[in-house]
Amino acid sequence: FVFTVMDRMGVSGREAAQFTGPAFTVGALAVLLAQLVLIPRLKMRNKTLMMVGCVPLFLGAIILVFARDYASLILAQFCIGLGQGLARPGFSSGASLAVSPQLQGNVAGLVISANGMGFIITPFFGLFLYEYVNPHLPFVICAGLLVFMVLFARFGLKDGVGEYAEAD
Repeated sequence: FVFTVMDRMGVSGREAAQFTGPAFTVGALAVLLAQLVLIPRLKMRNKTLMMVGCVPLFLGAIILVFARDYASLILAQFCIGLGQGLARPGFSSGASLAVSPQLQGNVAGLVISANGMGFIITPFFGLFLYEYVNPHLPFVICAGLLVFMVLFARFGLKDGVGEYAEAD
């Protein structure tokens, strides 16, 4: 996001901090909105949270492809934060509830590892694609992965996912 701000706003790295700080704050507020307001009120199941969370994440990725001004970049961060706030609890709880109590530690480790992979993959592949192939490509790939995630959640997961305790 920082490099996108620098490129789209035409600012240096130091100046970009003036733009990215408030944008990240908006994203964080959107996460809180999703987790403290929307999730308790909407009472969605984990599978639904994953699918619904992908919609604003997808919009955020697409907005980043076309963003040319600061307002669009802020809107993208809001969408990304909202999507993360909805989707992450969905797949975290879904993974946890899909296994027996004896496997809780294993699945927790896998979920945390999957979350951490973003910090490894993005610098190596995302920045390379952004700099040397096309600056829009990482966001297009992200949008494609989100479409895949919705399809997988919709058709690849059983409706009973997350109901291990009820199956006993």
